[in-house]
Amino acid sequence: MRPHQLDQLDRLRAAMVAPAGRVVVVNVPMGTFIMIDGDGAADVPELVDAVRALADLSSAVRLYLQAGTDNLLDPMPIEVLWSPPDESDWRDAMPGASSWTAMVAQHARVTPHLLAAVRESRVVRGIHLEEPVRTAMRRARLGSLREGLCAQTAYAGHAERSEAVARRLLDHVRAMGYEPHGPRHEIHVADLRHAEAAPLRTVVRQPIRRSV
Repeated sequence: MRPHQLDQLDRLRAAMVAPAGRVVVVNVPMGTFIMIDGDGAADVPELVDAVRALADLSSAVRLYLQAGTDNLLDPMPIEVLWSPPDESDWRDAMPGASSWTAMVAQHARVTPHLLAAVRESRVVRGIHLEEPVRTAMRRARLGSLREGLCAQTAYAGHAERSEAVARRLLDHVRAMGYEPHGPRHEIHVADLRHAEAAPLRTVVRQPIRRSV
């Protein structure tokens, strides 16, 4: 693996640094992600199924990339983009009335062809998955995202706090002379495959631009 290929995930990890209770401004680089799109609130079964599908599929991709090498790739966290019904209006978008994209960052070597091959491999086909999770896995796609300038903060505890934290983040964004510009972004550092488990740490990120 060439060094610059490893840097993509390292740069994304570095951009996730956010102190709890404080707002920082970061420049988020381009990243490659396995993505699954859907609609509805944070607790809809479709999103839970997508998270489970992403975790298993991303794990299988890591095993494929590591085969025959000494390079061990650490798992990346589950992330969710929340978009408002009208994509021209980011200002007051909250999860309850949004579409979402659940995603996991990937190594630069991952291509659509590689993703398709891993998804149809015997390793993945042999995993016991409920049919809704298997269906979500079939909808997974490879995409890229570069958010650029963003404001972000972090909190510890249950996901139910996310909406309140996001509203406070928007207040800070406006006070700094910026405005929201793009989907709100949540990075769940803990494992979200188990709905009863509280995330240990969640980063709430908002792409921004100077107010006009």
